[in-house]
Amino acid sequence: MLCPRCSYELTGLPAVHTCPECGFEYDSLSTSITLRGRRVYLEDLIKSVVVGVAVFGPWSVRSGPAVEKEIVVVFLGIVVSSALYGLWKREGLPCLLLLNRRGLTFHPPSFGMTLLSWGEIRRARCSWVTGALCIIGHDGQTLLRCPYRTLGTLRIAKRCAAEINRLREGYSEATVSRDAPSPDFSTDQEAPCSESVRS
Repeated sequence: MLCPRCSYELTGLPAVHTCPECGFEYDSLSTSITLRGRRVYLEDLIKSVVVGVAVFGPWSVRSGPAVEKEIVVVFLGIVVSSALYGLWKREGLPCLLLLNRRGLTFHPPSFGMTLLSWGEIRRARCSWVTGALCIIGHDGQTLLRCPYRTLGTLRIAKRCAAEINRLREGYSEATVSRDAPSPDFSTDQEAPCSESVRS
């Protein structure tokens, strides 16, 4: 068994414990999902086209066909450089979505949050319009909204929503069963199956 956060070998340690390497509180339900934003965004290319048309469009009309080839080269250079910039800017070390009995968090911290406890979360879903991962609170308000592109792909966003819902239910059931009152077999009450049979 490996630590969901740092991959430290946990063999020989208790099933419910704290990782001695990173301090992550793990149990049989805890898990992690590796997130990595998409490397190239369509909107980057769209913005490049818009900028290129806005800057070089009027110039090509005034200058005539003699400089059209140079303009095309410069325009393609803007598109390529913008795509490379997007690759450098948005690609980096992967982020982890960490899920344990305390709730969910990101490592390193992302989206302006540190921890959402299970008591705050009603459910998680992916928007059918934008594909964004939305975590809904009990009052119906959106506690967290993550564009699927920042998580990697739409498939990863759906997996995150499914895992969050699964663990929320799992930890809720574990809490209920742990807090359930035990039967009272005090001396004032007759214990079950204690009635003797008279001959």
